[in-house]
Amino acid sequence: MSLLLSKLIISPLLLLAASLASRKWGHAIGGILAGLPLTSAPISVFLAIEFGPKFAASAAQGTLIAACAQAAIAVTYYALAKRGIMVALSAATVAFILVALLAKALTLTLGQTLLAAAAMGTLAIVLVPRRQYAHKVVPVSRWDIPARMMLILLLVIVVSAIAPRIGAAASGILAAFPFMVIILTVFAHRFVGPESARMVMRGLALSLPSFTLFFAVVSYGLPQFSLLITYSTAVIVGALTQLITLWIARKF
Repeated sequence: MSLLLSKLIISPLLLLAASLASRKWGHAIGGILAGLPLTSAPISVFLAIEFGPKFAASAAQGTLIAACAQAAIAVTYYALAKRGIMVALSAATVAFILVALLAKALTLTLGQTLLAAAAMGTLAIVLVPRRQYAHKVVPVSRWDIPARMMLILLLVIVVSAIAPRIGAAASGILAAFPFMVIILTVFAHRFVGPESARMVMRGLALSLPSFTLFFAVVSYGLPQFSLLITYSTAVIVGALTQLITLWIARKF
């Protein structure tokens, strides 16, 4: 029951925090927060508890594969944002699927997967540049944030429910699909405009280095260390990486 309650509470609350941050500090900040493993990390912990450390370690490597595909989402949506939500979202989703399938078909080692994810993340940061954009606060429906929270709740439950049926690697890839970022992007695009959606994707690109190293630590550490040590180390490494990435981004 405690695991079920955690699934029902953690992810919607994290999306709430990202949505409020986006409204207060801008869409790029919301994108960064949503791009962090706020959903996939809890799912990884649930997988480790329910199906064992080896399953979760394999799923974490699948999530690293998906990090490459997240970079493809950021670049594709950013490039096509002015063509409308449906065009940009459809193309970005197809890009995610194609890159994830290609990376999975190559049967890379953990080290090779890490290098590929790091390269794709760096490329995304370069191709999704910072833009001069005036953050606008736009009145929205009172059901806006509750709708986002209900959507992410359903997605987390579905991913957790089908994980044992599709295998560790596939469940890791599915868990890493940036549902939070997509929700923030679509709502920003719909109510504010394409430039706000682009800034969310900029935030996603900036979150990829920390996302990648978090799951690299999880994939490497779970077979050898306890869940507490592995996930604590992953959180510390991910947080430090995010701070360094933001510092570098501000300088350049």
